[in-house]
Amino acid sequence: MLTVFPKVFKTTFNFGNVKALALNYHGAISIKKINIHSSKVAGQSEVTAISQANLDLAKEQFQESLK
Repeated sequence: MLTVFPKVFKTTFNFGNVKALALNYHGAISIKKINIHSSKVAGQSEVTAISQANLDLAKEQFQESLK
């Protein structure tokens, strides 16, 4: 799962989250699709950014799915 992100991707997804996912794998089946939208950075055509609000929302949705 962690290999889907490029090495430059920074996240707060820690070992405890990975462990919870592994231990509760059957619960993970119910995880719905979580969309994270990015936008182009002005003046840098090949650079996109994800807002902190979007990341926070995705994190909340993912954590709810693990309960």
